[in-house]
Amino acid sequence: MEDIQQLWPDDIDARPIRTPFRILEEQAWRLPSLVGGGIHASVKHGVDYDPAMPFSYALILEEKRDIFNSPLAYMVVAVRHRADIYPVEVKPGDLMLETEEDFLDFVRERLASSDVRQAIQIMLAANSPEIYCENLLPESYDLRPIRTPYRILREQEWDIKDKTNGLVIGSVNVEKPHEESMIPHFCFSFTIHPGSAETDLFNEGYTVLEVEHGPEIYPLVVRPGDITLNSEREFVEFIRQELASPEIRQAVRIIASDG
Repeated sequence: MEDIQQLWPDDIDARPIRTPFRILEEQAWRLPSLVGGGIHASVKHGVDYDPAMPFSYALILEEKRDIFNSPLAYMVVAVRHRADIYPVEVKPGDLMLETEEDFLDFVRERLASSDVRQAIQIMLAANSPEIYCENLLPESYDLRPIRTPYRILREQEWDIKDKTNGLVIGSVNVEKPHEESMIPHFCFSFTIHPGSAETDLFNEGYTVLEVEHGPEIYPLVVRPGDITLNSEREFVEFIRQELASPEIRQAVRIIASDG
């Protein structure tokens, strides 16, 4: 094997310099000590990227939430600059700042601004138990179980594993609704995988179908084909026929062979 040719110069200056990124990162580190643990601050790369200004990042505030909830987020300062750093372009305001001192003054003023102060209060209020208005929930909910399309597909997930002696397994996966809408949607898919993928369902898989419906359940839409089904009976019969189709039988055979 040929030696790797050294193309880097021998006199690279690797001494650290104080960049806008570092300045913003220092402010991100300081915030929790000022407001407690309810807010996470970080500097994220690639915000508003422009090839002419290849360094791009922003100071972001995020409410601390558990893994099942998306946090509130607020962009405080966004920065873009070239390798020579100054001038830097900053937002909000679309300003060009010529020096480090100008940048420090801008960040200081921005962090003290009324909207950043208000954003911090909004995030801290999100998880503050002492801020309590009134109980808006009804006295009770009807918790009697119903046989939903999701449950019907989960049953097929359990059955395929039994019928194939574990060579093929199924999974019902929550998906994003196809159309952006303010109307609540339930959207999920049924996929079959090799039995060897049981601990890693990102491996090979075959998506049998996708279902989307609202809280009233029926009518629902099945994809591919955008087929509308108007009742549980129609849905069950459709699934029965689909799982017995030549295409799905062949997909099961392929997956069983690969697993």
